[in-house]
Amino acid sequence: MCKYITQGKADGNSCGAFTLAYYEWEISGHAKAEAADRAYISALYNDIVFGCAMPGFESYSNPMLMMRRLAKQGAKPVFHLGENPLIRQMFGVLSAAAKQEVAQMKMFGTLCEAALDVEQAAEYAILVCQMLENGAPVNKLHYVLMKKSCDREPLILNPWHGEALPPAQPLIPGASVEPSLVWTGAAIEILLPG
Repeated sequence: MCKYITQGKADGNSCGAFTLAYYEWEISGHAKAEAADRAYISALYNDIVFGCAMPGFESYSNPMLMMRRLAKQGAKPVFHLGENPLIRQMFGVLSAAAKQEVAQMKMFGTLCEAALDVEQAAEYAILVCQMLENGAPVNKLHYVLMKKSCDREPLILNPWHGEALPPAQPLIPGASVEPSLVWTGAAIEILLPG
């Protein structure tokens, strides 16, 4: 099993860029971590970060920009919203700033109000998790890549570890992905054309 470079403290909130890079490397057969990978992730992060237009979420990766990147690569990304209050807050701010784009997502079927159904999901999805501190949810989000194993069981590629591991609990909204993360139900499902 391939181990990729990991997200360190110096990388900031670049987990969205790490998950996009992991996905790209998974589908291209990128076999090993290289020094150039960190520069690639840094450039990718600069392309997808919210920035000052999203108060409270400035350093987070913008799921709409992540979806645009996936679409340019030929995928059909679908954002599953779920019911998590922090995700709803982020999406409310995002919707206010990008009303037309959100309306287009609804029109084209790339925005789903329900949480992702992992059992029915495509082979890859980027899950949006909420961090825990001292066992309690905090207002911090973290992206991880879910990929299905050859027997269709979900594995989690967390940028903190860089390798595919089984989740701590079955993947349903509110379940523990690992001791410091719970899955919000939100995800970017990556559908392939065809």
